[in-house]
Amino acid sequence: MLFKTIKNSKRGPRVGIWSLACLLAAGCVLAPSGEDADTRGVSADQDISPSVHSAPSAPELPNVDLDGDLLYKILVGEIAANRGNGETAVGALVEAARLSRDPRLAQRATRVALDAERLDLALESASLWVELQPDRDRPLESLALIMVEQGRINEADARFATLLRKHSEDRATAMRRIARLLGQLSNREHVLAAMKRIVARYEDDADAHFAAAFLADRIDRNELVIESLDRALSLRPGWEEAGLAKLGHLIQNKYPKKRIDTFARRFLEESPDATRVRVGYARYLIDQEATDNALKQFLVALKHDPGNTASLMAAGLLSVQDEHYKDARKYFLRHLELTPGNDRIRLYLGQIADEQERYAEAEKWYRQVSGHEHRFDARLRLATVIFEREGVDSALGHLDTVVPGDEDEFVRLSLTKEVVLRDAGKLARAKSVLDDAVARYPDNTDLLYSRGLLAAQLDRLGEHERDMRTLLAENPNDAHALNALGYTLADATDRIQEAYELIKKALGMRPDDPFVLDSMGWVQYRLGNLKDAIGYLERALSMRQDAEIAAHLGEVLWVTGAEERAREIWKQAREEHPESDILNETLERFIQ
Repeated sequence: MLFKTIKNSKRGPRVGIWSLACLLAAGCVLAPSGEDADTRGVSADQDISPSVHSAPSAPELPNVDLDGDLLYKILVGEIAANRGNGETAVGALVEAARLSRDPRLAQRATRVALDAERLDLALESASLWVELQPDRDRPLESLALIMVEQGRINEADARFATLLRKHSEDRATAMRRIARLLGQLSNREHVLAAMKRIVARYEDDADAHFAAAFLADRIDRNELVIESLDRALSLRPGWEEAGLAKLGHLIQNKYPKKRIDTFARRFLEESPDATRVRVGYARYLIDQEATDNALKQFLVALKHDPGNTASLMAAGLLSVQDEHYKDARKYFLRHLELTPGNDRIRLYLGQIADEQERYAEAEKWYRQVSGHEHRFDARLRLATVIFEREGVDSALGHLDTVVPGDEDEFVRLSLTKEVVLRDAGKLARAKSVLDDAVARYPDNTDLLYSRGLLAAQLDRLGEHERDMRTLLAENPNDAHALNALGYTLADATDRIQEAYELIKKALGMRPDDPFVLDSMGWVQYRLGNLKDAIGYLERALSMRQDAEIAAHLGEVLWVTGAEERAREIWKQAREEHPESDILNETLERFIQ
């Protein structure tokens, strides 16, 4: 796939009381840094993400006389906490907070009480913390959350109401933060009851329903997510953030395709300039292999936002996939105008020129790649261009100047040398390159597979089978190795039944792979099942216009008496692949 669908990252296990303590911990996920994190933004799933409030200035802190009794209680509490003795720790620190009336000790006592699962003492400490710092958000949030966990919904609601009044100028962010914090609690019924109170107070506020949807998503109440987002969209039609959230939720939770399509199309009809929703829907279509419709969506997105680089990239890649190179080049050139430092786009432009045999242009693009990330790829691809322009010796000379940095680069360099030599017809030298590479990295599956294929071309069937069996010993479900060995046995030996079993297993794992379908068609031909052979081969050729598949299908048709149709298939294939050895050899056997 070119893209992934919109997906939430997988959440960890649900947490209980300790998550409340995390709210108070400097450096924890909910309070990323600093002593206070009043209403920090978060990166929420499906773009449900609060913005950032400026943190208030540091509070006035009391000068506490650290007398012997207070110091003793603090030391006892901290030592007990470090030793995992929660009861002793919380008792000592709660008493220290009472004596000192220091908000820092009230915060610490609340945290330790939560760690010890003493909600009663956590409530007392948090109440003291609020009393000592009434203008701060964190104490009030902590108190409200403890109340929710205890089921004291009315009291918690009063605290949330205070928070929302404090942030009336940016109530949407405050609501989302509350929803995010509630989503960390363990008692889902209490959480929903608390959120329901907030929504009831702001029934006609789309942001309240949006926050409710965020919370419902966090606690896996899928239909409530949809209900809340639908209400938000009814209050604010065409709201792209809510539309994107709903689309993402439908996709992530694998709702029926018809429902996803219906929502996306209706939303985009009403809000045609909702580019993020359109791009998200297009990516989903790619995942569904509806690439033609996906391309249409990306092109509409570009009409509304010509500078959208995600749409330009996708339109370019999809056009390449359909071999519409002129269109692809146009999209990538526009992308490069917007991102002049993008070496990946230069690689794509080089590949397009290479495919169209515009080798001078391809070389220009590859040589312009200067960044470290893509320079190695560009130098390998440049070798194939040099091969076409100057011959095999120049290409190999260029590759000899490329120094690999690790095993992966060494393997890719070796495979590029093998391709150059194989295309030049120097199969023995190509195999020698792979032999040397395998000697260095004997367990590398890419090297073994490529060497096995080359051994088959050289009619070294024992070596081919050895490499494929090595791969299958490591991974019995390696569909590529199963298919390669099965095809070779069917094509070059009388072990036809064994070949059939190998290919059957490969096809079970890759039922839509045209090469595996071709192998199954060929083994059916060798078994004498001509009707089945034609069915598999026709399906394979409809999926990929490949010279070898065309040669096979033509041969089976010919022997069944459909000579004219075989000629038509061979003629078309030869026009597209005039240098195909297997196609030309087949024609020599059947058409004198």
